[in-house]
Amino acid sequence: MKQFVVFTFLSVLVHQYFCVTLPSTFTKCDTRKSDFHQCLSKAIQDAISQLDKPLEDYRLPNLEPLVSEDLAVEFGDETTCMKQKFTNFKIHGLTKINTTKAEVHFENQFIWINITFFELIFEYNHEMRGKVIVLPIDASVVERATFINPTFRMRYKFEQFVKQNQRYDRVVDSQLIMEAQNLTLDYGGNFFDSERLNEEIVAHFNEKWQDVLKFFEDTFPQVYVKVFEKIFNDFLDKVPFREILDG
Repeated sequence: MKQFVVFTFLSVLVHQYFCVTLPSTFTKCDTRKSDFHQCLSKAIQDAISQLDKPLEDYRLPNLEPLVSEDLAVEFGDETTCMKQKFTNFKIHGLTKINTTKAEVHFENQFIWINITFFELIFEYNHEMRGKVIVLPIDASVVERATFINPTFRMRYKFEQFVKQNQRYDRVVDSQLIMEAQNLTLDYGGNFFDSERLNEEIVAHFNEKWQDVLKFFEDTFPQVYVKVFEKIFNDFLDKVPFREILDG
C-alpha cells in the first residue's frame, strides 16, 4: 500500500511504456520518514520542471508547451450567445511552478496534489459563431489568454492490479479544479471589418474577463482531467513501485 506513493510523482510526469528505472535526476521519498509529504511535494515540482524538453526514453513529453486536444463548446450570457471552437491549443508555463503540495492517503488510495503556477498562457485559434452584444459574429482569430497565479487542484483515486507478478496501480477516478487570480486577453486578428467595432468587442471581452475566466475554469477541467488521467495511467502501467519509492 505504501508503494501507492507512485501516484504523486506521476501527476507531474507523464507517458511511459517499459519497466525502467527512474531518471537519476528524479527524487525518491521514504514513506517511513516524517517529512515524506514535504519530500513528495518537492519531488513532484522538481520532476515537472525538467519537462521543458521530452525524456524520450521514458516517453515523457515536452510540457513547454503542452499541445492539447481541440475543444468544441458553447458559451453564453445575457449579452453573449455563441458557439465557440478552440483549435491548435497550446499551454505554456506548466514547468514554471510557484508552489506544490501533495498528500497521499494510503488507506483510501487517494492522492491530492495542488500546484500553483506563476502564470499559464493559453494560445489557440478561436472560432466564434453567434452573437456578441447585439452584433452577429462569424470570425476566427488567434487568441492568447494569460492566467495569473493559476492553481490546479487534483485528486486521484487508485486501485491495484497484478501484471507479470508485479503490483501496479491505475487511476480509476480523477478530479481537477482550476482557479486563477486574474486573466488578461490578447487578440491577433479582427472580429469585424470595422476597426471601431473590433476595438469595442475587444474592450467588451476584457471588461468581462471574469466571465471568460469562469468559462475556462468550468471548461478546462472537463477536458483535461481525462488527458492527465491517461498520462498518469500510461506511466503507472509500466513503472513498478520499487522504482519510484523508498521505504
